[in-house]
Amino acid sequence: EQLGAVYRDLKRLSQTYNIIVWTASQVAKRSYGKLDLDISDVGYSMRKANWANLILSISSSEDEPGVLHVSVSKNTFGKRWLKFILYTDFDRALVDIQNKGSKKCGT
Repeated sequence: EQLGAVYRDLKRLSQTYNIIVWTASQVAKRSYGKLDLDISDVGYSMRKANWANLILSISSSEDEPGVLHVSVSKNTFGKRWLKFILYTDFDRALVDIQNKGSKKCGT
């Protein structure tokens, strides 16, 4: 599959030049609106996930503007299944990691 080959080539590029390659991918349509995402929610090709060393799943809800739910869905070199919340203030370019119920960034 062509999309899987692109991710394979990106991984080879990163290994050849000893650099980090960071990309983004959308979730499968069935996962729209879901806050608790995991590796099975990767859209279009699971081969992307097979080649990745780290997958961060980031989701949001219209009910919580400025709040991003992040989970480590895959981590070849460390812990996975970690979950945390990012509070964003894009007007002031701020992002803060806090426990739910704590003050949001900039307040």
